[in-house]
Amino acid sequence: MNVAHMSKIAHKKLSCGVELGVTTLPHRHVVSFQLRVLAGCCDEPAEMLGLARLLEDTLDKGTERRNGRELSDAFDAIGATRSSGAGRETTTFTCSVLPEHFETAIALHAELLREPTFPSDAVNVSVDLAKQELVALEDDAQGLLDKMISKRIYGSLLGRHPLGEVETLDRVSRPNIVDHWKAHFHAGRILASVAGPLDAEQVGDLLTKHFEGFGSSALEGRSPFPIEFTGGMYHHDKELEQQQIAIAWPAVDVTHDDFSIQQVVIGILSGGMSGRLFTEVREKRGLVYWVGAWNETPRGSGIMFLGASTTPQRCDETYEALLREVERLSEDLTQEELDRAVTGLVTGRETRGDTTRARCAELANDLFFFGRPVPVEKKVADLQAVTLDDIDRYLSQHPRDRLCTMTLGPRHLNAQPSTCYWDVHVNGGRIPTGMDAVAWAVEAERLGAGEIVLTSMDADGTKNGYDIEITRAVADAVRIPVVASGGAGGPEHLFEAVTAGGASAALAASIFHFGEYTIEETKRYLAERGVPVRLQNSVNISSNFQK
Repeated sequence: MNVAHMSKIAHKKLSCGVELGVTTLPHRHVVSFQLRVLAGCCDEPAEMLGLARLLEDTLDKGTERRNGRELSDAFDAIGATRSSGAGRETTTFTCSVLPEHFETAIALHAELLREPTFPSDAVNVSVDLAKQELVALEDDAQGLLDKMISKRIYGSLLGRHPLGEVETLDRVSRPNIVDHWKAHFHAGRILASVAGPLDAEQVGDLLTKHFEGFGSSALEGRSPFPIEFTGGMYHHDKELEQQQIAIAWPAVDVTHDDFSIQQVVIGILSGGMSGRLFTEVREKRGLVYWVGAWNETPRGSGIMFLGASTTPQRCDETYEALLREVERLSEDLTQEELDRAVTGLVTGRETRGDTTRARCAELANDLFFFGRPVPVEKKVADLQAVTLDDIDRYLSQHPRDRLCTMTLGPRHLNAQPSTCYWDVHVNGGRIPTGMDAVAWAVEAERLGAGEIVLTSMDADGTKNGYDIEITRAVADAVRIPVVASGGAGGPEHLFEAVTAGGASAALAASIFHFGEYTIEETKRYLAERGVPVRLQNSVNISSNFQK
């Protein structure tokens, strides 16, 4: 077992397949542990978005030994504080107990992970509650904005929302949940982190005892999912008194050498009431109700965000002010500001970050992102080593030249997007216009268009599938039907267009004209996967064409 020298941290792959990290904290009076299953929203079938969340929600509603009430009572009997959640890449179970109840808590988690029964009534209730949460999300301006921009900056996999969509939730039944659990929940997909006054070897023996034989022990789920960043400027009309603004651009991931510099940049911009965004944009100019900067880091990638809530009349001024504050960091940043940001970050680690639960979560993150523990001392040293020159270099090497901007409220931004990501062409695709395709689709809808047939020149004729990225971007930007066009090579591509691509319909030509597929069999393929189609009186174009 490898033990890091700067902290008492142990790391080992157990014979059962579980990857374990243990931070031994001798003088603590509580134990915290986290079981992170490497399966989340990204692993869902495209036609069943929300499945991972439904699985997580119903996992503890009954096992082969106890019903949901009895299982809850068993946790309460040992005073366990626990939580769980399904995210983009993982499903996580967290628990804190007194040391003497640690084995019982592990045994109970092993029971619900290995022996769930997923009662049908619990599944039905979970589906109904997820639909209600989606309705409630419409009244949560920041939550709705986050959902919409995530689709654009992350793409069809990482951009999925844990709640799914109403139409995909309707397709999920108990057998689907059981099949997903069987496919993705086994010991080789579990990262376990433990923090507290426990011996690492004993913890390893205990986990081996309770998870030996739980599916495959082969390590799986360690590869990052691809990010599909879509630049441009987008708006969602909604009657609100406040205008919500989110700006995002690609950044570095947790394992990158510049990540500590990125953290300091965020601290300078948004480190409390002394942060530049608060002092310059809110206090001095009175532009916003709230303002902030943050990052998100799926495994292998990173995204930087600026966000604010302002009045509709001042949204353009706010947008420009947010970006200006980032650019100003390379012009007039002082050593005092840098020191203050670093001190705030280090102090946060030494206070909030030093609780037993926080140490456990940090170790789990290390295993997830790095595949090994990273001593806290090293992370602190990296922060303290950041210089003004480092900030300048970071800003120069990671420019904001590809922005995704999303607004939610009663009016569009008048500012021009930083880039034209998809160029509209005319004259049969021979003449570029310089207009952004998504922005033009929004304008076409405003001018009265009732439907958009969207043809990707890059995909047209390839038979490799539609351009899902632009199809999704346009479908999310407008409220009128969008017909995907260009690239169909089989029924599976049409299915992808109306699910992952969000299209209302899909256009195909060659596969029918040359008799590769019939309209009837294509429609049946879609119908079997839950896509509503008309099956009666369909015409076999391929046979007519051959005649």
